[in-house]
Amino acid sequence: MFEGVTSNNRPYRVPCQIITPRYSEKAQLAGAGLEIDFQSETDVVLDGYKTRHEEPNYRLYQFAGTSHIRDIDVVEFGLPDPETANPAEWTPFFRAIFVAANKWCDGIEPPATLWLGAPNDPNIRRDAKGSALVTHVGGKIVNTTAYRLPEVAVGENQYIPLAPAYNDGTFFPGVLRFIAGGRVDLTDSITNPARYLKDVTFHARMLEAGGYLLKPDADVIILEAKQKFPSAGS
Repeated sequence: MFEGVTSNNRPYRVPCQIITPRYSEKAQLAGAGLEIDFQSETDVVLDGYKTRHEEPNYRLYQFAGTSHIRDIDVVEFGLPDPETANPAEWTPFFRAIFVAANKWCDGIEPPATLWLGAPNDPNIRRDAKGSALVTHVGGKIVNTTAYRLPEVAVGENQYIPLAPAYNDGTFFPGVLRFIAGGRVDLTDSITNPARYLKDVTFHARMLEAGGYLLKPDADVIILEAKQKFPSAGS
């Protein structure tokens, strides 16, 4: 059985093949003892940085620029100011990691871990537009703008993990809107649509090759980028 924890600390399990020996003694379940955690940047800021460690049976993925609740969730929950909430769409990461988790049960290693800092370090490095950077891949320091959602990597917005102004002591809407974060719209800074599409495609395909995105999700991300600037894809 593969065991894991979602970003809101709810456990989940993915069943693996049971190996039954010829005799009455039962063998251990395939994939037993494997754990994957994945966290939004919101969760990282709220003590998730303390969960960074490298073990053969453990993977941790921290997704730069994402908030615990997306702007579309703000709309669904009827929370205030959805237009200013964090729009980073990180559910494609979920799908890829669940597929990787299932394969891990069969002995196929999942993608390398992604951290937004060193173990137990609350500080987060940011790019020129103010969005978080991935600084460790597989536990090793990297200097890159990659390993982030393409929309974050190309800087369509400044992606903010928390919105302190809404944290008024109430759970609804206060805390929920607080963890929906915010954004600063930077689309006007995209002055070269062809370069924008090239960069989105690069990051989407890189994430796909690394196992962080499934091909259908990478295809959708690239298609949506073309639709934003139709002339760039012609």
